[in-house]
Amino acid sequence: MVIIGNVDAGKSTTTGHLITELGFIDDHVIRAYEEAARKIGKLSFKFAWVMDKLKNEREMGLTIEVGFWNIATSKFNVDILDSPGHRNFVKNMAAGASMADAAVLVVSAAPQEFEAGIMKGGMTREESIIAYSCGVRQFIVAVNKMDTVGYSEQRFKEVSTEIINILKKYGIAQEKIAAIPVSGYVGDNLICVSKVPELGWWQGWPMKTASGAVIEAKTLVEAIDLIIPPVRSTNIPLRMPIQKAFQLKGVGTLAIGRVATGTIKPGDHIKIDVLSTTSEKLTVGTIETNNTNRDEVGPGELVAVQVKGVSAKLLRRGMVISHLNAYPAARVVRFTAQMAIMQHPGELKVGYTPYFHCHTDSFPGKWVEIVHTIDKRTNGVKEKNPRCVKQGEMALVVIEPVIPVVLETFSEFPPLGRFVMRDAFTVGFGIIKAVEKQTVAPPKHPAGRGGRGVGRGRK
Repeated sequence: MVIIGNVDAGKSTTTGHLITELGFIDDHVIRAYEEAARKIGKLSFKFAWVMDKLKNEREMGLTIEVGFWNIATSKFNVDILDSPGHRNFVKNMAAGASMADAAVLVVSAAPQEFEAGIMKGGMTREESIIAYSCGVRQFIVAVNKMDTVGYSEQRFKEVSTEIINILKKYGIAQEKIAAIPVSGYVGDNLICVSKVPELGWWQGWPMKTASGAVIEAKTLVEAIDLIIPPVRSTNIPLRMPIQKAFQLKGVGTLAIGRVATGTIKPGDHIKIDVLSTTSEKLTVGTIETNNTNRDEVGPGELVAVQVKGVSAKLLRRGMVISHLNAYPAARVVRFTAQMAIMQHPGELKVGYTPYFHCHTDSFPGKWVEIVHTIDKRTNGVKEKNPRCVKQGEMALVVIEPVIPVVLETFSEFPPLGRFVMRDAFTVGFGIIKAVEKQTVAPPKHPAGRGGRGVGRGRK
């Protein structure tokens, strides 16, 4: 579950307080955070520091990297991904969203803060469409900071209605959206129904269960428990995009990521992009989820994989783990994408080089051919080989990645076949229809990806 929203909406505070209320962090740790936050005059940061662990994050009061935490509700074990809300760190946010089944969209009810998030330049709309483009189809809207507006029912309805309309416009079904009034700092409606008299009007949000029954969710945890997990297949070959990798003393190389498809177990011979060949086998050592060693892990789970045979210095976010001898992943030299252009003031032509965010990777990709535009009503061909594509249009485009990247078709590996296209803002999104994979073996251990300054698009 990814936590998204505009900067200063209170994502980390809400998430940190939720974790604390559920009992997954010791009281003495929170007291230490409270004392440290008081010393710098930012007492409200005490819960946010549960998620924001970097020095820069704490000093600036914003999330930079994706924060990870595991909690257990009465129904689920939940991997929480607290993502950045600042536009400078959209790459990290997209990587977090690519690993999620559902999203909690935190929006502020405070005067002017909600409006700032949905106006041009705000990140509420931007992060919503990025999450949708990454495959998230279930949203819980946490209308936060209700204590700052006197727990106003009118303000809750105003904010929730606006956000739901935005999500529906992007293609999210009404029944896949819930809205809960909360105060992340005070703790209202996180795990217990608030007893604040001013919230007496709140009777819950109707959510449909897997059986079709309707239950009123009154708290954030109740809404989380009513999320319907997606159906996953273990028959698809292994693909595990890496979120991060590091060297742990006494253990060796650890790769952290979500198993997108297939299964992985200790002893498996694996391939990581171009780092392994038939003559150089990488092997899975231990596999751990939530501090527990596992014999096998399937799709949808966040894991730490011990990789034998490679240094963590050679691994990076966006690399993909697959089985060496069972339809292994390969670098892509060209791919054909079906895309929708959401916003762009000009004409997009051959040569345009924006940034693409796909699974945990991001890369510049050059348009080399516009095959045709697409008729939205029939999904058929509208115009072959058009001169350009404009805002509001759909098109089939051939793209060449400027730097090494592993992608798959949406039909075979959906988690690796979706993308968001950005050029300082989100230009569009789409799916990969075809890929042309590299057939000539690259250098054994590339020094780096290189070429990051080649593209004209901005992240």
